[in-house]
Amino acid sequence: MGGQPLLTLGTMLGCKPWGGAPMPMGVLPTNRIMTSKMPTATMKDIVPFLNIPSFVMCTSKANPAVIAVMAATFGAVQQFACIPAPAMPWMMAGMRAPGGKVPLVTKSACTMCMWAGTIAPQAPAQMQASAAAP
Repeated sequence: MGGQPLLTLGTMLGCKPWGGAPMPMGVLPTNRIMTSKMPTATMKDIVPFLNIPSFVMCTSKANPAVIAVMAATFGAVQQFACIPAPAMPWMMAGMRAPGGKVPLVTKSACTMCMWAGTIAPQAPAQMQASAAAP
């Protein structure tokens, strides 16, 4: 099957340009959608800390925690612990899962963080199965 690799448990995600480090995505097997024996992400898998990990440190000046630490240190510290805040479901999700209820998430998908970052896959955890255009 041609197309984009699907996002599964362990796919490395990053937050550009504010996140400190790529981290692995979490996907629970509750949707019962498996790819290469791995739970596969759907467009609704955006729960902070469960699906979307902390990217260690955040440097976004739109983040109130970053603003507060900058004010408290007179600008000496310009980052704070990342608390992921996805603002919407995954955009550009791929084909529908068997049963056609929820679109699966492909490598080209992204979601936006409330603090003006773009959360997107950096490297898929699997390359064997992929989604064709819907």
